[in-house]
Amino acid sequence: MRFHFDSYVLTALIPIMMPSHGSKGNLIIIPKMRPIRRSYGVNVLDKLLADSRLAQAVFRGAYRRRLRGMISLELKPGNLYLFWGV
Repeated sequence: MRFHFDSYVLTALIPIMMPSHGSKGNLIIIPKMRPIRRSYGVNVLDKLLADSRLAQAVFRGAYRRRLRGMISLELKPGNLYLFWGV
């Protein structure tokens, strides 16, 4: 399980293939986790912090306990998913 923040305001995701075993390829959504950053430098810092081992462990624990209203969306190959970082 790997968590990632997008650095774009609007993101389009089209899954082509899903795993046949293990994880089902779900998209984990954390509503209103962070605001849009006005500076690219602050955005890069956010991404570096989110990619740290400690932050990843915190996200996994929060997901297991379904904290912050986390939503798990099962992705289907060929479907278009649009989401934004606000």
